[in-house]
Amino acid sequence: MCFGKFVRLEGNKIDNHGRRIAFSYLEDGTELSHEMIKAGLAWHFKKYNSNSDLANLENTARNAKLGLWSDKDPMAPWVNRKLHHEGVSTKDSFDIHE
Repeated sequence: MCFGKFVRLEGNKIDNHGRRIAFSYLEDGTELSHEMIKAGLAWHFKKYNSNSDLANLENTARNAKLGLWSDKDPMAPWVNRKLHHEGVSTKDSFDIHE
């Protein structure tokens, strides 16, 4: 969707890890996080973002079992990171469809 294209970032917040928090837009106005969540390719991290549009897109994708929501028990990225910090391997936790 964005490979080889110009992307404009809007937002000037920096998180506690020095990462920029921003929305990313293609030249046609498409916002990438909305599109990724709508397709079931990303989670909406409600703990740090209360955007109701993103929450609704995630709920719609979940209900339609799109992308990661087709898995019977998807693991949230923050759960995966927590387990890794605790020294727990999650490599066998994912049902990879080939």
